[in-house]
Amino acid sequence: MRLFPYPVAPYLGAWGIAALYNITHDILTGPPSHVIVFNAAHFAAWIVMGLVVVPLVRRWPVTRSPLSWVRQLALGSGFTMLDVTFGHWVGMRTFGLMPHGSIWQIAQLGMRDCFHMGLINYFGLVAATQLVDAWHRERAQRVREADLRTAWGEAQLRHLRSQMHPHFLFNALHTVGALMHRDLPAAERVLDRLALLLRLSLRETDQAIVELRTELAFVQAYCEIEKTRFEHRLDVEVAVPSDLQGAAIPPLILQPLVENAIKHGVSPHPQGGRVTVRAWHESDTLVLEVENAVRGAAPHDAPRTEPASPRPGLGLALENIRTRLQTLYGGASGLELRHAGSGAIARITLPWTTLAAGGLA
Repeated sequence: MRLFPYPVAPYLGAWGIAALYNITHDILTGPPSHVIVFNAAHFAAWIVMGLVVVPLVRRWPVTRSPLSWVRQLALGSGFTMLDVTFGHWVGMRTFGLMPHGSIWQIAQLGMRDCFHMGLINYFGLVAATQLVDAWHRERAQRVREADLRTAWGEAQLRHLRSQMHPHFLFNALHTVGALMHRDLPAAERVLDRLALLLRLSLRETDQAIVELRTELAFVQAYCEIEKTRFEHRLDVEVAVPSDLQGAAIPPLILQPLVENAIKHGVSPHPQGGRVTVRAWHESDTLVLEVENAVRGAAPHDAPRTEPASPRPGLGLALENIRTRLQTLYGGASGLELRHAGSGAIARITLPWTTLAAGGLA
């Protein structure tokens, strides 16, 4: 804690304003030179005594306890007596008044003239010290809370991203294991794609935000592995304009949606289906969509919207994405799942920004 509860310039300025107020208030009560010297001496005393008063106030602040008030009243009376005695002594000696007066007589005169004003000055300093210290504590607490929220959010994002890596790696390795017994060249292609996935994944591990083109490269590498599994049963289309590929998004935000679209919208159907990834820009919002459509299936009777809440087989991925979006963007983002035609659409909305613009809006 600093010696003064505020910078030196405001501290001196506040006492200067108080002195100027007293001078203008008393200017008609005596010769101007006397008024100026008396007040200058009094407030110079307070400036110096503040070096002692401020630490004492911090050591024994005024609280609801009656003892704290008694203690501060005693301290205030003592410092006020020092002030009025010193101020009057300087004034008397400067202008030759009471040349034979003792310190005790000068102290009595000072107490009679302005003890009440000195006590007001003391408790004004007490109040200012405690108020400014309280403000500093509150600001420091807000900074600590913000740092904790940031650290917690970063830790949560790392944890959520770490949940995704073992999941798709397990599926990819399972695919390789199945292909090794019937199609060795295909297994080698899958391993090549898996190596690319790992390189992209390691590049993104410590990044909270990546460009959309990086996420699309990850998705396309993943889809190449899945197309090896499903062969002609899986079609993948990426419809993202080139001018949107620099958009800033969280890593691994599309891949789990594509994985779910394949797992729940294509894999259970012998005829297979199509997965489409789209993106577009609406005002200050970036919209990302992953749609799956089953080949030859009849459309749903009544398209409807479902909240992105946990469901068997889907809940972890959707809840993971929703939590990450909430951590990064708060209420400015969202995840929606709805039926459409013969399949479903997962739609993500988040603020439109780029890494060059600072990543997070």
